[in-house]
Amino acid sequence: RPDNGGFMAFGFTQLGIAAAHLGDTELAYESVEYLVNNYWSPVMVSQHNRYEYPDVLNMDISGGLPALIITMLVQSLAPASLAEAWPIKLLPCLPEAWPEGRLAGVRCRGGFEVDVAWRSGVLQQVVLRSLRGQTCRLEYAGKVRDVETMEGERLVLGPNLERKEKE
Repeated sequence: RPDNGGFMAFGFTQLGIAAAHLGDTELAYESVEYLVNNYWSPVMVSQHNRYEYPDVLNMDISGGLPALIITMLVQSLAPASLAEAWPIKLLPCLPEAWPEGRLAGVRCRGGFEVDVAWRSGVLQQVVLRSLRGQTCRLEYAGKVRDVETMEGERLVLGPNLERKEKE
């Protein structure tokens, strides 16, 4: 890797997203760190290379960095056939550097919206909203649960993907 990143912001975004889908947490997180430290100014303007060309705006990572972070925390895939449940992976690539946090409003394939919260690196709660009344397959830490939903339904699930009565 060149010092200070060179001109590869989009490449690091793609590398991180691929790493997250492959379950390589270390490489995905390294990509986030590299992007944050080399392509963003202190006032949060994305740049091609903030050390050599600080006046050149870089739009690629303005959307790419959030996409990478979301992909590390929630992955939404297409099923093999439309008769199957829509797979949603929860915290598939959570780095140790983010021991606790929350991500809200992630739109997923199949017409779902997901919020996740974790503490000490462990899922605490999932809020699942169904926009179309489909079935999804939630996956977290080796647990898999198919969840049938009705359009407009909102479900709150715990760390074992069990339904919770209250948030």
